[in-house]
Amino acid sequence: MNTQRNKPIRITLPEYPGLPIFALLAMVYFVLVPGTPAQTATNDTEDLHTLTLIFDSVSVRQGYLMVALHNRADTYLSTTRLPYRRLRIPINNTRIQIPLVQIPTGEYSVTVYQDLNSNMRLDTNWVGMPTEPYGFSRNPDSNLGPPDFNETVFSLNANRTMHIRLIQ
Repeated sequence: MNTQRNKPIRITLPEYPGLPIFALLAMVYFVLVPGTPAQTATNDTEDLHTLTLIFDSVSVRQGYLMVALHNRADTYLSTTRLPYRRLRIPINNTRIQIPLVQIPTGEYSVTVYQDLNSNMRLDTNWVGMPTEPYGFSRNPDSNLGPPDFNETVFSLNANRTMHIRLIQ
């Protein structure tokens, strides 16, 4: 039986008089990694914005506001694809203000409806017209069906406040 297999392997690092190993590793880190941690944090957050949504036309203090923020046309009004961000906000006032924080610069669209009966879907009549209040970013006319994504899309490149009208 060979007893050499059970002996632990010993690794020795070269010794640098007066320079502990952690100081050496810190120097290597700051030489090889671009930017300091403070610079990196600033670069990560300078393209993030707050989008504040204001709903002034909430006529009934009942149910929830179901808000969706879309950053792609294929999620807009989709029942199978998730939007960039979704919110379910309880209605406790006729004026609701919702800050969406840390949103990257880009093109977005907002869809919203008031879920009066809390069933987590937009109710419609037999023709397909919504029976619950709904709205879109940029408040387009939607008398003959929902607006196209291009009618609701907006650019976000700074903090922004947007008023969205709920259609009864």
